[in-house]
Amino acid sequence: MSSGKTESEQSRPPMKRRPGGPVRGPRGPHNVTVESARDFRGALKRLLAYFGTQKIFLAISGFIVLIGVILGVIGPAVLGNAITNYLERDFNLTLFMRQVFILLAIYVSAWIAEVGSRVMLVKVSNNIIFNLRRNAFNHIQTLSMTYFDKEDVGEIMSRLTNDIEAIEGAVSNSFNEALRGVFSIIGILFAMVMLNIRLLLIVIATVPIMVIIAAIIGMKVRAAFRINQQKVGDLSTRIQESVTGVKVIKTYGREQEEIVGFERVSEEARDAGIRAEFVAHLFSPVMQFVSSCILAMLVGIGGFLVLRNSAVFSVGLLTTFIMYSRNFIVPLQQITGVYNIIQSGLAGAERVFEIMDTRPVVIEGPNAIPFRQGDITFSDVHFAYEKDKPVLKGITFTVPLGHVTAIVGPTGAGKTTLINLLGRFYDVDKGSIRINGTDIRDMSINTLRSSLGVVLQEPFFFATTVRENLLYGNQDATEGQMFEAAKLANASHFISRLPKGYDTFLTERGQNISQGERQLLAITRAILRNPSILILDEATSNVDSLIEMQIQEAVLKLMKGRTSFIIAHRLSTIKNADRILVIHNHHIIEEGTYSELIEKNGFYANLQAMQQSQVNITEDMVS
Repeated sequence: MSSGKTESEQSRPPMKRRPGGPVRGPRGPHNVTVESARDFRGALKRLLAYFGTQKIFLAISGFIVLIGVILGVIGPAVLGNAITNYLERDFNLTLFMRQVFILLAIYVSAWIAEVGSRVMLVKVSNNIIFNLRRNAFNHIQTLSMTYFDKEDVGEIMSRLTNDIEAIEGAVSNSFNEALRGVFSIIGILFAMVMLNIRLLLIVIATVPIMVIIAAIIGMKVRAAFRINQQKVGDLSTRIQESVTGVKVIKTYGREQEEIVGFERVSEEARDAGIRAEFVAHLFSPVMQFVSSCILAMLVGIGGFLVLRNSAVFSVGLLTTFIMYSRNFIVPLQQITGVYNIIQSGLAGAERVFEIMDTRPVVIEGPNAIPFRQGDITFSDVHFAYEKDKPVLKGITFTVPLGHVTAIVGPTGAGKTTLINLLGRFYDVDKGSIRINGTDIRDMSINTLRSSLGVVLQEPFFFATTVRENLLYGNQDATEGQMFEAAKLANASHFISRLPKGYDTFLTERGQNISQGERQLLAITRAILRNPSILILDEATSNVDSLIEMQIQEAVLKLMKGRTSFIIAHRLSTIKNADRILVIHNHHIIEEGTYSELIEKNGFYANLQAMQQSQVNITEDMVS
């Protein structure tokens, strides 16, 4: 209902496009409250909570990793022992080759364990991301319209796609790598302690240097990837706006300006991506340099010790220690590399959690009662989208059950806002709206909105079949009821001419059928819903006279026996309304029947005269 185009776009606060960025709405009293903690530990703690549902698979994966690490630690010891005992001290090629085959079996088993753990983690990571994406999407469905006034589609899409993909990369790569790194460091340290303390001290002395480097680069990576993901979100928004607004772009000949604007945003995203990847990849060469220095020191000092005391320091021992030192550096690199991946994932997690921390403004009370039809009363209703910019002031009127009420007034007067308040898409700032004597804030939101049937100026249709779109508001309707509703709405004839009838696939927003056909489908959908309250928001303003007659005929059938609200610019379409409300400057300035308002010779009569004169001029021009 908030998508009524002409009036609602005027009565709502203006949306501003930031240069190179997404559309942002204003921040006012009806904006949502966000409780997001932008910190590493907070995002990590919340993300780890999703691991809890995968405890068994994580435990199995961790056990397999442990087996692989143990095998990896045993390997260098077997090789060093073979060199010392069967080549250096007592040459025995047969026994040496036997040790080589044992070593080969160990490394093949370690490889199998690594593959098994990764396969297991693929299942875990996909389940975690599935739950996270599902929770985020489900939460979005609970948010109030104020959130969607403030945010734009491209930004939301970016958070549910690009940011969650970053999280998936962190989850799928970090757990095994971190666990393997920790186990490897512990196992290798134990093995090196058993081999030689002095050589171990050379390796240990370099650890603080590597940790400091990792911490510095990690902070820069996190900041760079947060900026990068924001820029990707801006790019998604720009693409989404350009695609959905392509007709406006072409109408005003703004293709070149859109190209320039897109290039600017794309360049910003490219530059942010380059900076982020540069900082992330800076880590590897730095660590390579540090590890090369460690190996050089080990070879130099170890070789000196072997030459001085070959009885204690053997070539086999030095070979084993060099292998262990290399294997010690690799898990350190893995852990610090994982830290950088986690930084990128947490930058995305923070943005996803910002959505999930957003709280709806319109909420249902704990003791909400079901909707019951009856008279509808607006009592001293005040409302503003932004503070000190009122849209409605002191609106008071009553609509008896079953009556038809028309709402007219200049563009931006607040006509659609009245209807949005009735559906509790927003809550009033002051006053109340009552149905059958009950404040709608005390009603179940679901039963209230289920009682509404809406036909908009620009009806929305999903990219699926005609049948599924018609049944969207009433999944329990039978096929016979659907056919009958189409007949009542004068839609059955054109549906039968579609390529596959009711199973014809509609493109996004139903753009492969005409405006008038979309209106007839919207009326069919409303009839199937069988609503207690019918709302027609400029339902005939975008169609020609012939289609308008068909729609009006269908509307009359639909309104029969229902409380109805008609928002209209064409005043000729509301002559038979039980009551007409004229809204201007935030107030109801006139009300009455068509005849009463014409007799008053006031604002409504002037509007009617102006429209009639325009019709006469048009007819003269045609003739």
